[in-house]
Amino acid sequence: MGKALVLVTACLAASVAMAQFTATHPGPINSDGPAGSPYNGTFTFNYPGPAFVPDMVTFTGTATSVQPYTYLSELRWRITNPVGQYVDSGQLASGTTWSGPYNVGPVSWSVAGLSGGTVGNWTFAAWESYDDGGPGNVDATWTNVSFTFSAQTPWTCTNYFDEASFLANLASPYYLEDFPGWTYGNPLNGTQLTWDAPGNAGYGWRAYAAQGLWSNVSALSVNVAYDPLVITMTGNPVNMVGGIFTATDINGNWIPGDVTIRLASGATWTLTQPGPTTFFGFYCSDPIVSVTFNCVSGGGVNRWIQLDHFYVGIPEPASLLLLSLAGLMLRRR
Repeated sequence: MGKALVLVTACLAASVAMAQFTATHPGPINSDGPAGSPYNGTFTFNYPGPAFVPDMVTFTGTATSVQPYTYLSELRWRITNPVGQYVDSGQLASGTTWSGPYNVGPVSWSVAGLSGGTVGNWTFAAWESYDDGGPGNVDATWTNVSFTFSAQTPWTCTNYFDEASFLANLASPYYLEDFPGWTYGNPLNGTQLTWDAPGNAGYGWRAYAAQGLWSNVSALSVNVAYDPLVITMTGNPVNMVGGIFTATDINGNWIPGDVTIRLASGATWTLTQPGPTTFFGFYCSDPIVSVTFNCVSGGGVNRWIQLDHFYVGIPEPASLLLLSLAGLMLRRR
């Protein structure tokens, strides 16, 4: 499968998402038809407190098809809080029919609409955007599902516009991924939605693109133009992220184009036409759970996000003290 067509500015938010609780269930849980159907499987989870204002939820789970013609793209979840407010997940995966267990996520979406109450019983219901088997005929089942909820807490941030200053503040050991040996379309050719980085020193992460991942020469990209590239941390807590984030054409060649970097909390940076060697990094006072990279559309040009020379880690202790003091001064202002 081939790729499908379809000056730095920092926009700083005042908060970042912090995990509050995780609801899990081993399954199996039936996924049958439209939201609210009595044939869909559900489970409940009691959250005893303290109360918080929810921001995001991150989901993982394993889906197994029962009807041979059900699609991955039809899988959904509905989350209902203790006071009856609910949100739906939207599409969790892309693709048509599949066989055997299929690992979905991590996928994050906003649950800001569930602000009415958090203490008590939460309900999680699987559903399908299309009922392939008809009422009562299960389309798919879920196992090993997990929903991690986060809330907003104050944070501070520092940006780095060159690799030398970033490394001067990055503690060793850290994890640098340069994608050695990767070529255009190998090992990722658009059929893979996720890729787990090898990791180092306890750090790790998973890449996800809803419409498929793609490998460029010593770089990670996506299969479809303007499809977001989501990096979710899977190892030790991460407070510093840096790398070379650019736009490419369909052949993996650099082209001018703005790039956005978005945290799970909604904090966003825009890199204005970064060059093929432009480095950008940042430190956040609270752990970075996931980062979404994408190109900004415009000019009638298709662009694919590319990630290269990618660092994750934590700051040096001395740097952390200075960054904390800088944060205090920022708050006083």
